[in-house]
Amino acid sequence: MAVQIQRFEDWKTPIDMIFYSNLIPLLLLISSVESARFLVYCPLFAHSHHTFLAKIADTFSEAGHNVTFLAPIIVEGYENIKYWKHTKDIIYIQPDEELKDLGKVMKSVEFSKYWTEDLTVFSMIPSIKLFQKMLFKIYENFKKDLRVLDSLKNRKFDAIIYEVFAFNAIGALSPFGDKMAFEERLMNTLCSFIYGVLLRPPTMTSYKSPYKTIDLKIGGISVNRTQMKQEKLPLEFDKIMEIRKKTVLISFGTIMLSKDMPEDYKINILNVIESFPEVTFIWKYESDTFEEAKNTKNLYLFKWIPQTALLADSRLHVFITHAGLGSVNELSYMGKPALLVPLYADQSRNAKMLERHKGAISIDKKDLANFECLRNTFADVLNNQSYKKHAELLARQLELQPITPQELLLKHATFGAEFGELPSLDPYSREMSFFTFFMIDVYLFLFCSFVVSFYILFVVVRFLSRWMFRQQNQKQKTT
Repeated sequence: MAVQIQRFEDWKTPIDMIFYSNLIPLLLLISSVESARFLVYCPLFAHSHHTFLAKIADTFSEAGHNVTFLAPIIVEGYENIKYWKHTKDIIYIQPDEELKDLGKVMKSVEFSKYWTEDLTVFSMIPSIKLFQKMLFKIYENFKKDLRVLDSLKNRKFDAIIYEVFAFNAIGALSPFGDKMAFEERLMNTLCSFIYGVLLRPPTMTSYKSPYKTIDLKIGGISVNRTQMKQEKLPLEFDKIMEIRKKTVLISFGTIMLSKDMPEDYKINILNVIESFPEVTFIWKYESDTFEEAKNTKNLYLFKWIPQTALLADSRLHVFITHAGLGSVNELSYMGKPALLVPLYADQSRNAKMLERHKGAISIDKKDLANFECLRNTFADVLNNQSYKKHAELLARQLELQPITPQELLLKHATFGAEFGELPSLDPYSREMSFFTFFMIDVYLFLFCSFVVSFYILFVVVRFLSRWMFRQQNQKQKTT
């Protein structure tokens, strides 16, 4: 998570926020108060994003601050889901007809293609265009009735928190880890140049990289380890967990649905499950039409699962997942070994990020159709205790990290709310020219200096060689 400082008076519309920023910022504004006023802006279009921002809002509310949650409705029905627990002031912005139609498109968008489509530098461009259209429609909807924005200005907020989808910073989509061959480094550079950087992983799990002074990494803020451990598992699931000594959870999230995966993937996964009769499998499967699975005695299909409660249960041994960042954060904090099958967007990066901690292993999604690969990889994660050991070690490190994401967010947000814009935290690189930032002038100077020095050395050596040659010839003539 990154921090950027801006005055509230400069904020005119949501689109200004969206397109005039580079990362996910916390806009911290001038005020001197003990209990600050925070505005959390969250368009309702995807569960994981709502959960993340709702947790930020609750973090401020629990600390005694005044929080307003501004939620333009994109996908109808999401306003009926309670994502927050402590935030009370919720403002919904009803969609106009155009925004309603767009919400229906986003809800029914064809994601099944990502089960087989290769991840490339350009594969996310259609999704980016869809998000861009959504953001402009939100802006147009706000313009139709500015009374909401006027009333918000009158509340004199100290800070605005929102998630930015600026398209020069759409996501860390590189499928590579931190150790790359030349071709991987080349593609990674192209991805970084095209998409920019948008990071939300916990500090412990992420790669080492250069961050600006004002960038804050608060990934994992939506995971409450203590609360997860206290969750009561529904009786039906509790009974299933008791059937065999080992239980495995399979879930590919709420966007990429298991029912939409290719048939050869489904049948192969089913064959692998049947080859482990001593293991119970719980699979989040969103349809009742999987006829081939009805006779598999060690498989239980559910359209909905209590994922956090299952991950917190000591009887769960392995999590097979798509490596969505929410799931990666949850299994990291709970110390569960995992078999990761990234499908699209940032999931390849998330998988490699977690794999480097040796508590998980990732495979290509097309290997879901490869029986030997899938079975052998799963057997390794299930039976090799080193995965459990490293997963639990990472969970312990996250639990005991010196400053929690919640503390980091609160300390910096309240600090910014009191002191406002701090030019000393603004990186000087923003004022540097292209030539200066990439030190082209320095490299040109060094290159020219090297060429000149080499030329001078060449001239001197040639002169000395000729002089010595002449001297030697003169001696030979005199003798």
